Amino acid sequence: VALTPSGLKALAELGKSDAAGQRALAAQTPPGLQSLQDMLQFYEQLLQFLGAEVECIAAGLSIDGNANVKVVANAVLTSEGKLAGLAGHRASEAKLLVGYANEPFVVAGGFPIPPAYRDAAPALARQVLEAWPALYGFEDFTAKDWADVENSWKQTVAGVQSISAMLYVGEEDDPLLDNIYVVLNVDDSRQYVDSYASAGKKWNELMSRSTSDVALPATIADVEVAGQKGLLMTEDVLKAGEDPNVPTSRIVMKALVGEDGVAETFVVPADQDTVVIGMAGKDDVAKLMKAVASGESGLEKSVAIQTSARLLNENANLLALVSPKGLVAYIDRVYNKFLAPLGPGGFELPEYPESPPIGMTLAVGDDRVTGEIVWPAETLSGLADYIKKWDERMAR
Repeated sequence: VALTPSGLKALAELGKSDAAGQRALAAQTPPGLQSLQDMLQFYEQLLQFLGAEVECIAAGLSIDGNANVKVVANAVLTSEGKLAGLAGHRASEAKLLVGYANEPFVVAGGFPIPPAYRDAAPALARQVLEAWPALYGFEDFTAKDWADVENSWKQTVAGVQSISAMLYVGEEDDPLLDNIYVVLNVDDSRQYVDSYASAGKKWNELMSRSTSDVALPATIADVEVAGQKGLLMTEDVLKAGEDPNVPTSRIVMKALVGEDGVAETFVVPADQDTVVIGMAGKDDVAKLMKAVASGESGLEKSVAIQTSARLLNENANLLALVSPKGLVAYIDRVYNKFLAPLGPGGFELPEYPESPPIGMTLAVGDDRVTGEIVWPAETLSGLADYIKKWDERMAR
């Protein structure tokens, strides 16, 4: 399936014309709907960006001789485009899964961050937020305030060379926002932690002037983990999110972060050029720090991961893996923590069979962007077995 250059151009122009017309109508609405005007303006800018960057788009489905299924989409970039700055930075070279234990996980992934993207990301994030200032209660912010927002984000990506992230399934009693890890390869880990602390303090100051009813400032304190000095950021989620008029809000907040209602995030150097960020217990963060520093490769060397990796684009810039077994287990926990206490009662989903993860990549070249989703044959077989389990349960 392909969208030709003339078709893409016509679609972009039609979309921009429609958005402009809708924005003109929105301009006549009461001031309270300013966010609608902002959203439509951002929509126009997005279409303009696509029109300037993308020449044509095509997608296809393939099934190889071993019954592995792959969906691939290509977007050919214009010669004047700005997206090609990621070319040459491969996810495979960043060793994105090194240090992560070979334990049941939900989703894992990562990507390198070239200097051009480190500079562009905060500006893009600011542009998006300026389109929806009510999201954080920043409606009254001045140009200087917005510059401070952008600068605080710049501090969180300064010197970062690559990033990987992991969500483990965890134990049944663990909060849902737990077992979440991020590993950053940076120019200087100590300098990065200091920069992160400065960014956190600036964000607290900005949030203190927010009009939002939900205030979630972070308390930033020094901490030592596995002999390394870092930061412990705590947020009272229960205090910020509990609504006395909605009794179930307390159940939701505790399900997310635990009985005390407080979210803890550790930011600690693992070695000279690696930083570990963890929403997890201190001992678990220390375990990952030691594994990263020593170069241990638990998950990376698992047979299931390698089965999927062999089918993926080795020149990709971004890699993501989704474990069907882990996803089903996590959904089961979400149901039983959120919905079961509200009345429906507990319900256990059938266990998903062991199978390789679904793989996704994104590759940016000098002239195109290629995305793919891969379902290994073993994963499809596991899906068939899982459907049979559901049929058997429904029959009972």
